Amino acid sequence: MQFIPDGFLPESDMCHEDPGDTPGWSESYAIWAYFEEHYLYMHFQRHPEDVEMWRGYAAVMRDDGTVFVAHNFGRQISKSGPGYQQCHGVCEVPFETFQVNIDAVAQVSNTPKLKTQSIHSIDERSTSLMADLKFQSVSQTYAPMSFMPKSDDNTHSNAKWTHFTPCDVSGIIKIGNKSFNLDNVPGWRDHSTGGRSFSAMGKGYMLTGLFPSGRSFMSVGVGTHNEDGSFQSVNIGGVTVDGELKKATLIQEPEGTYSAPKPNSDLGTFVLESEHGRAEISMQTTGQGVPLALLPPNYQAIGLPDGSDQDLHYYEWRLDIEWDGEKGVGGWEPCIPNPSRSIKV
Repeated sequence: MQFIPDGFLPESDMCHEDPGDTPGWSESYAIWAYFEEHYLYMHFQRHPEDVEMWRGYAAVMRDDGTVFVAHNFGRQISKSGPGYQQCHGVCEVPFETFQVNIDAVAQVSNTPKLKTQSIHSIDERSTSLMADLKFQSVSQTYAPMSFMPKSDDNTHSNAKWTHFTPCDVSGIIKIGNKSFNLDNVPGWRDHSTGGRSFSAMGKGYMLTGLFPSGRSFMSVGVGTHNEDGSFQSVNIGGVTVDGELKKATLIQEPEGTYSAPKPNSDLGTFVLESEHGRAEISMQTTGQGVPLALLPPNYQAIGLPDGSDQDLHYYEWRLDIEWDGEKGVGGWEPCIPNPSRSIKV
């Protein structure tokens, strides 16, 4: 199977060097693994003032709303992947095999509390968090930014390119004294680089899905505020069936895609059309998720420092999904600006 997306080289999956000529240049990696009534979400971002320093966090969400978070900064330990000693990833085979390790202390909170405050400094609500995981690609990597016409390079405020790779995940996660053995559970990993400015971003979303048959889909909607006050959005995505990745030619997201998740509720039907035909995917939210604040230039906070008035934030949320009778697991990231924001969205 060809894992490397068209137009990219194996080294594209490794850490990149600062080009030195791109305002706001940064690089990030994200990682997801879905297991039992939990899921793991990790995110790494280079520090804007010292690109050899990484911010990295690992968050495990539980269906009752409990959130376990290890969040810190550290010097890069490998050119083959992001992060620092206690929380890092290594790309062992580009676009095919990725190793994740966590050996840290996590703080314990819950989704309702994180809607009103960010994670505090370490206190009595803490527990150990360990992971040793192998992410094995199961199909070609999605490279959605390559679906954009070249003339649209300036109509988004995310990164120059982004990779999304469907994976099987195996290994162990340990929270306190409870261990979870993961045996080919569904997961994703993501890698992006380029200029990025949260101050210009508006509403947006990401939706992903994986099914036992190997089918998958992903779509992102990225919005940008222009200097004249107008707003532009680009929606792109793709579908994989029988190992073949095809660009989505029509994307119709559910009405609630740009809103805050309501646990254990009906999100609606997501429609994607491609050379594979028409996919109508029903989506149901679970109780597993976490709110995160986006702070310029590219910081993230676990929880909302100013509650619901945080200027720009997103939610990382797990979905139960179904496509033609086949049940799968999905991810949803609605990005939401403050309703009182003066720029129209």
